[in-house]
Amino acid sequence: MDCQNEDDRGVEVTDLPSLTGRLEQAKRFALMRFEKWNDVTGYFPKHTGYYYEIQGVIEDGVEYGFGVAHGQSWKEIMKRIKKHQNGDW
Repeated sequence: MDCQNEDDRGVEVTDLPSLTGRLEQAKRFALMRFEKWNDVTGYFPKHTGYYYEIQGVIEDGVEYGFGVAHGQSWKEIMKRIKKHQNGDW
């Protein structure tokens, strides 16, 4: 299945079953790396608003990067960002 062709028809990365598990795995890996870094630095106190906010930022960044890496067009990525900025999750 060619992701670029699918994207042209409006299919999002998370709609492709073969990539869904990989996306979640990438998010878990990124959060694990953040946890290790934060355990050493203590920059974000655990269980605070800042701590949960940075986790959300990391997850969003992984999702957008994953989309680009798997052929999702920049236009679709920007639509998703705008949708999130408007509070439409």
